[in-house]
Amino acid sequence: CSEDCITVVLADLDGLKPINDTYGHNDGDNAIQVTARALKTACPESAICMRFGGDEMVAVIGGMYPHDDIRNSINAYLEEYNRNSGKPYRVSASIGVHTALVSASSDFEELVKKSDKLMYEEKKLKKSRKSI
Repeated sequence: CSEDCITVVLADLDGLKPINDTYGHNDGDNAIQVTARALKTACPESAICMRFGGDEMVAVIGGMYPHDDIRNSINAYLEEYNRNSGKPYRVSASIGVHTALVSASSDFEELVKKSDKLMYEEKKLKKSRKSI
């Protein structure tokens, strides 16, 4: 489905509220910007990347794009940032990636919902690992 597909990536910044509450809104804004740069860096230049909500970013990529490549690139960018930032907090994101065939009847909102569902599954998995 290379040309007849669209890939939607949803990245949700983990722990924005604790960053804002503990270190202030400037650091919260910094974490949002870092996550946005990680998403933009992980996507091809032709992707449309935007802030989707308070701590969510979305990217729309024409065609099929390897989900693991996107996820690994975002995580690598954030790990590199965390190693070098000197900040007392870690920036991380939960990521949902969904690719679907596009037709005249395609509903963009439905594509985003599917990516959102996958992103929340990852977020739940991260929280369950922290409680172990």
